[in-house]
Amino acid sequence: MYDVIIIGAGAVGCATARQLSKYQLKIAVLEKGADVCDGTSKANSGIVHGGYDSKAGTLKSELAVKGNALFKELDHELNFGFDKCGSYVLAFDEEDHEELKKLYENGVKSGVKNLSIVDRNFVLRNEPNVNPKVHSALFCGSAGIVSPFEYTVALAENAAENGVEFRLNAEVTDIRESESGYDLFVGDEVLPARYVINSAGLYSDHIARMVGIDDYKLTPRKGEYLLFDK
Repeated sequence: MYDVIIIGAGAVGCATARQLSKYQLKIAVLEKGADVCDGTSKANSGIVHGGYDSKAGTLKSELAVKGNALFKELDHELNFGFDKCGSYVLAFDEEDHEELKKLYENGVKSGVKNLSIVDRNFVLRNEPNVNPKVHSALFCGSAGIVSPFEYTVALAENAAENGVEFRLNAEVTDIRESESGYDLFVGDEVLPARYVINSAGLYSDHIARMVGIDDYKLTPRKGEYLLFDK
């Protein structure tokens, strides 16, 4: 009997496993892919957002600001490479500039640190490759970037060192309630757990329906990144 089974070994699943590994619990992470960070986590932008764009007062805004503040210490502990480089939202005319003001006000309400509206000279002095037609920008000094893969692997390795069991190529095909919690069906095995945490990313709605939660449906969206040599 596991105390906790986490479904999904992406960034969220591995971060959850690492945090819970600090306690005396029997924990397993089930990943249907061949490795951790094998799904959505491996291909996201890797931006650690400042939190100025989420609507102030919402849970998303609160968690974005709190999460951002944790990254420096987390990188010190796990050494995955957090680059606190800051971020810019560019404006190219007065209309854009008015939108920057709204973002700034929202960020201040949310408690975002090191947030300011800067002029064209500031932008070009610090980022000379920006379009010279830039009018102004919202600068967030607390934003940064990470490698999503290195971040997730670092979390998983630390969780494993603390005793968390990782099962790869372990797709959950069904979940049934039991007297003591839940039974998870994985291949020919049935894994009992007191608690189940759904961190299945784009498949989390599919997992949720296994236990009768069907009030939401995820619609995946696919984007493209252009990589330049400079």
